[in-house]
Amino acid sequence: MNHIRFSRFNGYSERLLGRLRGHGFIRDVTILGMGIGGAQVIAVAAAPVLTRLYSPHDLGILALFTAASAIFTIAATGRYEMAIALPKSDADAANILGLSCLIVLLMASLAAVTLTMAGHALIQTFGAPELDPFLFLIPVAVLAIGLYQPLPWWAARRQQYRQSSVSQILRSTGGTGVQIALGLAKSGPVGLILGTIIGQLIAISFLAAQVGRRDGQLIAASVSLKEMWRLGRDLRDFPKFNMPRAVLYSMAQTVPPILLVMYFDAAVAGVYWLATRVCQMPITILGETVRQVLYQRAAAQFNRGEGLLEMLTKSTVGLVFIMAVPFFITVFYAPAVFAIAFGEEWAQAGIFSQWLVIPSALDFICGPSVTLIPIYGYQRLLLVFDCLTLVPRLAVIPLISYFGGDVTAIAAYSIANAIFHMCILGFVFLHAWRHRCSVVRAASAKA
Repeated sequence: MNHIRFSRFNGYSERLLGRLRGHGFIRDVTILGMGIGGAQVIAVAAAPVLTRLYSPHDLGILALFTAASAIFTIAATGRYEMAIALPKSDADAANILGLSCLIVLLMASLAAVTLTMAGHALIQTFGAPELDPFLFLIPVAVLAIGLYQPLPWWAARRQQYRQSSVSQILRSTGGTGVQIALGLAKSGPVGLILGTIIGQLIAISFLAAQVGRRDGQLIAASVSLKEMWRLGRDLRDFPKFNMPRAVLYSMAQTVPPILLVMYFDAAVAGVYWLATRVCQMPITILGETVRQVLYQRAAAQFNRGEGLLEMLTKSTVGLVFIMAVPFFITVFYAPAVFAIAFGEEWAQAGIFSQWLVIPSALDFICGPSVTLIPIYGYQRLLLVFDCLTLVPRLAVIPLISYFGGDVTAIAAYSIANAIFHMCILGFVFLHAWRHRCSVVRAASAKA
């Protein structure tokens, strides 16, 4: 009987693998998603331990550190890493990879100089003196996070999804292990910060070694300062429009903890950090995975003169179905789940999650739409839209703080962000439909 069951299971596995081989997009997303998903499973499994080793105040300091680092890391590559998938020539792609890494080194140096000269004044201005002892670690974090950013894009171009997947698991395992070990030693917030940085360095070391082993000769033979300058100039729309947009997007994610510290306290920021980490889990697991694979395939299809509406629709609807179950569980049961999983003092994070899951779900569903914006050439328009909407979205937190509590402020912020994502979703679908119509007309004219 056991032999029969094993045979059935083995046959099912072979059929599943066969289907994945026949569907390249699904296969690539699955391979990369397994790594990111595995990393998140490790992080989630460790979260109940971390919330018992560290206080909400400690997590609040980590949230502040992450926000301060993100100011530099989000622009650390000039967003050129997204262009690695675009050139037909691997030599050009290698130069874009080199350009991205060079900009990271410059950005880490800028962070070090800025924080040395004005770091203390800045944290006093933002009302976050608790961050002062950890300022020297911010340039290290910028270097660690920034150097990792272009490597998965190169791996995606070379279809080395397995290596990228393993690096995600190593990052989560190493970082979480350090955080737990230092938490047991009663290190306080420095344990959380060091764990984040060390996990990132482990991932860089592994993925860089894999890329070097497979493509080191190609990259070394291709990279030159002259070519990097040429490609940087030709692809200047990425730092010109995509980078400011990415900075604005990052501010929408990282400024709320700073505002919560300013208008409430660090413990509220720590609760917010845990709530957002749980709500954004689907984005972390599948959002980046879908974006990397979809971007490479959509760019190739667009260059062939084909429409992208069908690809956009299928990927978006698929994400809706994926998000449906965790969305409704969070809306109805989050406070009880958080209290059981993380401890009674974290039940407030569940209440925050009931609101934060709304924009997080829409952000997740909007992933394919945002991915197609650079391909359609609407980076400038999206940047303008971000500029016009960022301040009103963030302003609701200090505004509501004068009339209500932290939950009311989080609710208003969530609703404002949900409206923002719905506008992007509608715009991209409208343009994809128009582009498809133009492709059909062009094909009919040729016929």
